[in-house]
Amino acid sequence: MLSAAITRYHSLLTDPALAQASQQRLTEGLRSERLFFGDRPLVTVLRPRLLTAGQYAHLQQATHLVAQAARRVAALALEAAPAAALTTPFVLQERVPIAYEPYPALIDGRVVPADRLVDSDPFLFGSEVAGCLCRLSTQTLLNVSIGGGSIAPVFVVSERE
Repeated sequence: MLSAAITRYHSLLTDPALAQASQQRLTEGLRSERLFFGDRPLVTVLRPRLLTAGQYAHLQQATHLVAQAARRVAALALEAAPAAALTTPFVLQERVPIAYEPYPALIDGRVVPADRLVDSDPFLFGSEVAGCLCRLSTQTLLNVSIGGGSIAPVFVVSERE
Protein backbone atom coordinates (compact mmCIF):
# COMPACT_ATOMS: atom_id res chain seq x y z
CA MET A 1 0.00 0.00 0.00
CA LEU A 2 2.69 2.50 0.97
CA SER A 3 4.87 1.85 -2.06
CA ALA A 4 1.78 2.21 -4.29
CA ALA A 5 1.00 5.59 -2.68
CA ILE A 6 4.59 6.77 -3.22
CA THR A 7 4.58 5.55 -6.83
CA ARG A 8 1.27 7.34 -7.45
CA TYR A 9 2.60 10.56 -5.91
CA HIS A 10 5.73 10.39 -8.09
CA SER A 11 3.63 9.69 -11.21
CA LEU A 12 1.74 12.95 -10.69
CA LEU A 13 5.02 14.79 -11.11
CA THR A 14 5.69 13.44 -14.62
CA ASP A 15 3.80 16.45 -15.98
CA PRO A 16 6.52 19.18 -16.12
CA ALA A 17 3.97 22.00 -15.87
CA LEU A 18 2.42 20.47 -12.72
CA ALA A 19 5.85 19.89 -11.18
CA GLN A 20 6.90 23.49 -11.91
CA ALA A 21 3.62 24.89 -10.55
CA SER A 22 3.94 22.71 -7.42
CA GLN A 23 7.49 23.91 -6.80
CA GLN A 24 6.52 27.55 -7.36
CA ARG A 25 3.55 27.31 -5.00
CA LEU A 26 5.66 25.54 -2.39
CA THR A 27 8.42 28.16 -2.60
CA GLU A 28 5.93 31.06 -2.40
CA GLY A 29 4.27 29.52 0.65
CA LEU A 30 7.59 28.91 2.37
CA ARG A 31 8.70 32.48 1.63
CA SER A 32 5.45 33.97 2.96
CA GLU A 33 5.83 31.94 6.18
CA ARG A 34 9.54 32.86 6.42
CA LEU A 35 10.62 29.21 6.22
CA PHE A 36 13.98 29.84 4.58
CA PHE A 37 17.47 29.32 5.94
CA GLY A 38 19.26 32.28 4.43
CA ASP A 39 18.30 32.09 0.78
CA ARG A 40 17.48 28.34 0.87
CA PRO A 41 13.94 27.05 1.45
CA LEU A 42 13.59 24.53 4.30
CA VAL A 43 11.59 22.21 2.02
CA THR A 44 13.30 21.29 -1.25
CA VAL A 45 11.46 18.09 -2.21
CA LEU A 46 8.08 17.68 -3.89
CA ARG A 47 6.83 14.70 -1.83
CA PRO A 48 5.81 14.50 1.83
CA ARG A 49 6.93 11.63 4.07
CA LEU A 50 4.20 9.01 3.87
CA LEU A 51 3.63 6.58 6.76
CA THR A 52 1.08 3.83 7.25
CA ALA A 53 -1.12 4.03 10.32
CA GLY A 54 0.85 1.08 11.72
CA GLN A 55 4.18 2.84 11.22
CA TYR A 56 2.84 5.97 12.89
CA ALA A 57 1.48 3.93 15.83
CA HIS A 58 4.90 2.26 16.17
CA LEU A 59 6.57 5.68 16.12
CA GLN A 60 4.22 6.88 18.85
CA GLN A 61 4.83 3.79 21.00
CA ALA A 62 8.61 3.93 20.58
CA THR A 63 8.68 7.64 21.40
CA HIS A 64 6.60 7.05 24.52
CA LEU A 65 9.02 4.33 25.70
CA VAL A 66 12.08 6.47 24.99
CA ALA A 67 10.52 9.41 26.84
CA GLN A 68 9.77 7.21 29.86
CA ALA A 69 13.33 5.90 29.85
CA ALA A 70 14.72 9.43 29.51
CA ARG A 71 12.70 10.59 32.51
CA ARG A 72 14.01 7.66 34.61
CA VAL A 73 17.60 8.26 33.50
CA ALA A 74 17.27 11.97 34.24
CA ALA A 75 16.00 11.22 37.73
CA LEU A 76 18.90 8.84 38.37
CA ALA A 77 21.38 11.26 36.87
CA LEU A 78 20.35 13.95 39.30
CA GLU A 79 21.15 11.59 42.16
CA ALA A 80 24.35 9.69 41.35
CA ALA A 81 25.54 10.20 37.81
CA PRO A 82 27.58 13.42 38.13
CA ALA A 83 30.25 11.79 40.31
CA ALA A 84 30.26 8.55 38.28
CA ALA A 85 30.49 10.37 34.95
CA LEU A 86 33.74 12.01 36.03
CA THR A 87 35.42 8.63 36.58
CA THR A 88 33.62 6.09 34.36
CA PRO A 89 33.55 6.09 30.53
CA PHE A 90 30.13 5.58 28.97
CA VAL A 91 28.37 5.57 25.58
CA LEU A 92 26.19 8.60 25.07
CA GLN A 93 24.72 7.61 21.70
CA GLU A 94 25.03 4.60 19.45
CA ARG A 95 25.30 4.94 15.66
CA VAL A 96 22.47 3.25 13.74
CA PRO A 97 21.84 2.94 9.99
CA ILE A 98 19.53 5.55 8.48
CA ALA A 99 16.97 4.69 5.80
CA TYR A 100 17.20 5.98 2.23
CA GLU A 101 14.09 6.78 0.17
CA PRO A 102 13.62 8.38 -3.24
CA TYR A 103 12.30 11.96 -3.11
CA PRO A 104 11.62 14.02 -6.24
CA ALA A 105 12.94 17.57 -6.43
CA LEU A 106 12.69 20.18 -9.17
CA ILE A 107 16.22 20.86 -10.44
CA ASP A 108 16.77 23.15 -13.43
CA GLY A 109 13.13 22.78 -14.45
CA ARG A 110 13.14 18.96 -14.34
CA VAL A 111 11.80 16.55 -11.73
CA VAL A 112 14.77 14.54 -10.50
CA PRO A 113 14.23 11.70 -8.02
CA ALA A 114 17.16 11.28 -5.65
CA ASP A 115 17.77 8.96 -2.72
CA ARG A 116 17.80 10.89 0.51
CA LEU A 117 18.47 9.89 4.08
CA VAL A 118 15.28 10.00 6.15
CA ASP A 119 14.97 10.87 9.84
CA SER A 120 11.56 11.10 11.54
CA ASP A 121 11.48 13.11 14.75
CA PRO A 122 8.22 12.79 16.73
CA PHE A 123 6.70 15.66 18.69
CA LEU A 124 6.24 14.72 22.34
CA PHE A 125 3.87 16.78 24.50
CA GLY A 126 4.08 15.45 28.04
CA SER A 127 3.58 11.76 27.38
CA GLU A 128 1.58 12.15 24.14
CA VAL A 129 3.02 11.92 20.63
CA ALA A 130 1.23 14.34 18.31
CA GLY A 131 2.77 14.41 14.86
CA CYS A 132 6.36 14.35 13.74
CA LEU A 133 8.94 16.21 11.70
CA CYS A 134 10.82 14.54 8.86
CA ARG A 135 14.35 15.64 8.00
CA LEU A 136 15.90 14.64 4.66
CA SER A 137 19.45 14.96 3.46
CA THR A 138 21.75 13.93 0.65
CA GLN A 139 24.55 13.78 3.24
CA THR A 140 24.90 11.59 6.33
CA LEU A 141 24.55 14.64 8.58
CA LEU A 142 20.79 15.28 8.61
CA ASN A 143 20.93 19.02 9.07
CA VAL A 144 18.77 21.42 7.07
CA SER A 145 21.30 24.24 7.46
CA ILE A 146 23.82 22.46 5.21
CA GLY A 147 23.52 21.85 1.48
CA GLY A 148 21.20 18.99 0.57
CA GLY A 149 19.17 19.19 3.79
CA SER A 150 15.40 19.61 3.76
CA ILE A 151 12.25 19.14 5.79
CA ALA A 152 9.23 17.23 4.47
CA PRO A 153 5.71 17.20 5.88
CA VAL A 154 4.47 13.87 7.24
CA PHE A 155 1.13 12.28 6.33
CA VAL A 156 -0.44 9.02 7.48
CA VAL A 157 -1.90 7.07 4.53
CA SER A 158 -4.50 4.33 4.64
CA GLU A 159 -6.53 2.23 2.23
CA ARG A 160 -9.67 3.80 0.81
CA GLU A 161 -12.86 2.10 1.86
